[in-house]
Amino acid sequence: MELLASPSPSLSSSSPMAGGPFNTAVKDHFFITRFIRESGMRLKMKAVPLATACVIYLRFFRMNSPKEYDAYLIAATALYLAAKVEETPLKIRDVVNVVHRYSPTCLI
Repeated sequence: MELLASPSPSLSSSSPMAGGPFNTAVKDHFFITRFIRESGMRLKMKAVPLATACVIYLRFFRMNSPKEYDAYLIAATALYLAAKVEETPLKIRDVVNVVHRYSPTCLI
């Protein structure tokens, strides 16, 4: 049986105390997951779809480089996909409007 969460990364030279790349990646993901939570609350999503959206977002960036994709675009996609997976569908227009209004990058 495969575990859902991977083991925590080693905290050697790239630890948060060292201020290395691990620290900036964690901060970026923290801000985006907080953005997902706040956007989901504005969309009146329940807790389970919000948690699913955060998991989808983090799993996507576990396999892909954050430099190749806009994190807010992936967050919006994760919100929409999580709503569909958890059978609490949202209109794509509502997701786009909320993300566009509250995203600092406004790429959508």
